Amino acid sequence: DKNSHFSFLELKPITGRKHQIRKQLYNIGHPICGDNKYFSNIVNKNLLLHAYKIKFMINKKKFLYKAILPNYFNDFLKKKRLKFSNN
Repeated sequence: DKNSHFSFLELKPITGRKHQIRKQLYNIGHPICGDNKYFSNIVNKNLLLHAYKIKFMINKKKFLYKAILPNYFNDFLKKKRLKFSNN
């Protein structure tokens, strides 16, 4: 979703490289809100980055875990009129 100031993205990284998403978004001029390491000029006390779903396989057995968004994240989305579809 997006508005005139924010974009709400679903990203699907292939590797688990440290800071991969944060660096890539920063490098294209779209830092994550609340990111103090890769500068975000949006003042927010919480980093608005959330792994809501993770899938992996171990010994041919599939695992899928989902996590709900924290209240502060939902509050931010509501305040900025952004929608989250958790499919």
